[in-house]
Amino acid sequence: MDIGWKYDFGLAAVPSVILLVGFFFCPESPRWLAQQGKTDQALKALKSLRPTSWDNEKELEDIVKVCQEDEKIAKESGGNPFLRMLREPAVRKAVIIGCSLQLFQQLSGINTVIYYSARILMMSGISTDVYIVLWISCGVNAINFFASFIGMALVDRVGRRMLTLVSYVGICTSLVIIGLGFQLSKVHSPLVTEHAVGSSNITGCNAKSSCYDCTYEYDTFEGEDLKCGFCYIASDSGPTHSSCVAW
Repeated sequence: MDIGWKYDFGLAAVPSVILLVGFFFCPESPRWLAQQGKTDQALKALKSLRPTSWDNEKELEDIVKVCQEDEKIAKESGGNPFLRMLREPAVRKAVIIGCSLQLFQQLSGINTVIYYSARILMMSGISTDVYIVLWISCGVNAINFFASFIGMALVDRVGRRMLTLVSYVGICTSLVIIGLGFQLSKVHSPLVTEHAVGSSNITGCNAKSSCYDCTYEYDTFEGEDLKCGFCYIASDSGPTHSSCVAW
């Protein structure tokens, strides 16, 4: 469907609207209120966020103490948090580690794998049915969603460091397997055995030597995008009389 991508972008607004509406019912941060000297409002916010059996007064005292310490440190560092980061090795180390974790998470490509999971599944040959592939992709995203709760349950038991190390080992292993899968798919791709002649577009498709090259999404010929398809006759020994033609 030519307008399908418009629905994709439009549906992204639904959770954004829900989040926006939810913010109107979200209380102010108790710590921010304590920093502004509004301790009564901070206590009220804590009571709305914590269970009835929680010692809100004790937590408020701890918050006030932390805010006072932050004010003291800010005065010593001239009120500039960046100067504090540069001067204090402990703070600098924490900032570098935190930024590095986020950087490695983005550069690892796991988000790309999630975004293009349907395309990857279809390229893997699991199924050519779009509906089946989309449902399998939903399963992949569901695992990614529920795995977050597993991490939340284990973070205080095994520790953040161990959980991070195990997670990155799993990420590296998964990406290596995916990379090997694509490479093997390209190396063992069925060859084009029959070549057609005709218009320039067909000639461009005709230049492809394998199914992988023929069906590559970003093929171009003389500056124009190619729309090539791999045609063949199925047999027990594999594809026969195969050709790459325009569709």
